[in-house]
Amino acid sequence: MTSANTPVLPTVADFSSNVPLHGVEATKVVLGSGIGMLTNFGPIVIYTFGTFLLPIVNDTGWSRASVAAALAPAALCSGFSQPVVGWLVDRYGPRVFAGFSFAFFALGLVALGQIPRDPLTFALFMGLLGFLGAGQGITAFTYIVTRTFSGHRGLALGIINAASAAGIMLMPGLATFAISEYGWRNSYTAIGAGVAVLGAVAVIWLIPGRESFQKTATPARSSRLVFAELIAAPMFWALALAFLLMTLAIQGMIVHMTPLLIDRGFRPAEAAAVMATYGITMLIARFVLGSLLDRWSPRLVAIVGCLGPLTAGLLLVSTQQTPIVYLAVALLAVGAGAESDLIPYTVARQFGVAQLGQKIGIFILVFAIGVALGPLMFSTVQASLGNYDVALMTSSALMVAASVIFGLIRSAALSQRGEKGGSSVSRPSNDAA
Repeated sequence: MTSANTPVLPTVADFSSNVPLHGVEATKVVLGSGIGMLTNFGPIVIYTFGTFLLPIVNDTGWSRASVAAALAPAALCSGFSQPVVGWLVDRYGPRVFAGFSFAFFALGLVALGQIPRDPLTFALFMGLLGFLGAGQGITAFTYIVTRTFSGHRGLALGIINAASAAGIMLMPGLATFAISEYGWRNSYTAIGAGVAVLGAVAVIWLIPGRESFQKTATPARSSRLVFAELIAAPMFWALALAFLLMTLAIQGMIVHMTPLLIDRGFRPAEAAAVMATYGITMLIARFVLGSLLDRWSPRLVAIVGCLGPLTAGLLLVSTQQTPIVYLAVALLAVGAGAESDLIPYTVARQFGVAQLGQKIGIFILVFAIGVALGPLMFSTVQASLGNYDVALMTSSALMVAASVIFGLIRSAALSQRGEKGGSSVSRPSNDAA
């Protein structure tokens, strides 16, 4: 029986919910998608931005607020492109799309490092990078894994999201070294070259082509129709709001973590070590929480994910002791790990796998809005008050609100197990909390 809160999204075209890839082929999917996640827009741009922030300010004389604000157009341009990314992946398959995406993203990184000579141009090129790197978000790669796996979907998502966490763990340290040796401009160029090389490996050998996914070929429904059906569903708004609040808090804290620590007397290398701890914890959290999604109610996983950043914000306000800072960053990583696993998992379970790329893309747009506004909130507070305390307390309040929303969502809606390839109707399940 259909839940009153669950949208019925009628299927005109669909692929099977579990693409029959096994053994080596399935392993290749995970490896290729993992490389994509390792080098995606998050680890390469979002999570290194705090590392680049002060070197750019010191080298150029631009204000911290003007440089920090440049992240917003990048995140928004990437976010608003995600539904289109989903449509392209649905239509042309992951390999063709990923090939172009890796190349454009690499070129955008090179241009970002070499061309801007004022804050406005820097912001414009960050926005351009958001468009060029839109395909290097999580939409395409979580699509591939979600379409390939069903019974172990949470585990597979946990593995590729752990690869993204590995990038988050490694990239700040690599960026710190590169900036100290070659400057921030040449560092962006070097990162772009690395993305191009790894992208070629992922596309040529590991990521399956369209033929692996197109099992039933009927004309695809338009993006406008999919979008209209989603926004008509109350469950969409509940999930979108909860994910938005999580992202505002988590991304605001993590993007400004390096400047926050340096303001408190940490050396750049020490701040990079803290960020490495964040990456290690997120790697573990994404793998573990992804696996738990196959066993626990996703509502429970979501609430656990909210408690980590909530506590982290309060700890960072209350003390500056180094061990507590490491603990706070680890708790923040738990929330980030939960969010990355929850979005594709709950979208597929709640709304079905028909036109999955478009549906994930719409939720990643919500995520990108949070990525854009969270750091901007933090930079505004810091510029006005000279510290981050109010922003940290606000982030904790946002996590309280997100946890309440997840707690109020009916377990059957977030935990149903039996989604069919062409059905978007949720049914109550025995694993409801």
